[in-house]
Amino acid sequence: MIRGANSQLIERSYLEEYCARTEGQGAELAADIIPKLKDVQNYYRARGGIFLYLITPSKAAHLPEYFVDRVPCPSTPAARTQLVPQYVDLLRKAGIDVVDSASLIHSLKGKYEVELFPQGGVHWNDIGGARAVTAVVEDINRQAGRELVPPFTFTYTLSGVTSGVDRDLADLLNVFFPPLAYLTPKVKFLTSASCAESPARSIDAVLVCWAGS
Repeated sequence: MIRGANSQLIERSYLEEYCARTEGQGAELAADIIPKLKDVQNYYRARGGIFLYLITPSKAAHLPEYFVDRVPCPSTPAARTQLVPQYVDLLRKAGIDVVDSASLIHSLKGKYEVELFPQGGVHWNDIGGARAVTAVVEDINRQAGRELVPPFTFTYTLSGVTSGVDRDLADLLNVFFPPLAYLTPKVKFLTSASCAESPARSIDAVLVCWAGS
């Protein structure tokens, strides 16, 4: 684990990946994954299903200013920032339905009172998750051509750190008094229909995970 500026924490592997990006790497990754994604997408669509490929952001890419001076970082700024847009563009040109929540979250930087990644955690906070799920629901309904999954809005309040992904890295420090003096958002979802009443509760869904570099 690495401690960056302002006591921001990150796992070393995420930062090393970010700092090792090369120009054109997005095209290399796309060439490798497109045939696999086409197979998965075709499988589910041939059976009447909806498929989408979700790309999530990394803390290193969202808040590089806190970390890039803490390890050798030979990649260029262009290589770091071009990887995801290039990758997404090539996937879409190949006909893959992509929800690019990485670019979405990065575009929201500075829009809220808190960063979208908690100081003591590696994953996005509740606001980031809510914005990404909103994009997923919109894409599902777009593909379905109807409101298959009820849309929602959300509100949030800021409070001290309690548990979960808001402090997962801070807890890994294994110290008596982990650094938890920061605020995190707590989200409340407002739906057009309750889960018990929504037909979406009976949808068959499959989550296929792929971990790349």
